[in-house]
Amino acid sequence: MARFPDHRVHLFDDASRARLLGLVGAVVRECREELGIEAVASPVTGERPLFLTVTRTRGQRADTDVSLWYLLDADARTITSYDRGEFDALRWLTEEEVLEESGELLDPHIHRFIRKLQHAAREAG
Repeated sequence: MARFPDHRVHLFDDASRARLLGLVGAVVRECREELGIEAVASPVTGERPLFLTVTRTRGQRADTDVSLWYLLDADARTITSYDRGEFDALRWLTEEEVLEESGELLDPHIHRFIRKLQHAAREAG
C-alpha cells in the first residue's frame, strides 16, 4: 500500500488484491442481513471495490472509518425491508439527484463516488 500526497491510497501488490477480494464474502453477508437481497457484482467493477475512503466520524465518540465501496447490481423493488438497527430510512436517488443533494446530508464522499462511478461506466462502454 502506498499513500500519495493527495491522500489517495493505492493498493497494488498481489497480496493486497487477494485480501480485498476476500472481503466479497462480507459484502454478500451484509447485503443478505441488512437489505434482504443477494449481492450481485456489477459488470463495471466485478468483485473489486470501486472506491476507498477514510472518514472521521461525527459525534462524541468520533473515530476513523475506512470504507471500501463495492458496486452491485440491484433492483430497488427487490429491497422490501431493511435492518432498522443499521439504517434510519432508505431512499433511492438517481446519480443526478445525488449530485444535487447537499454534501451535509449525505456521506461526505458520495459526490466523488458518483463521479468516479460515471467515469468507470463510460470506460466499461
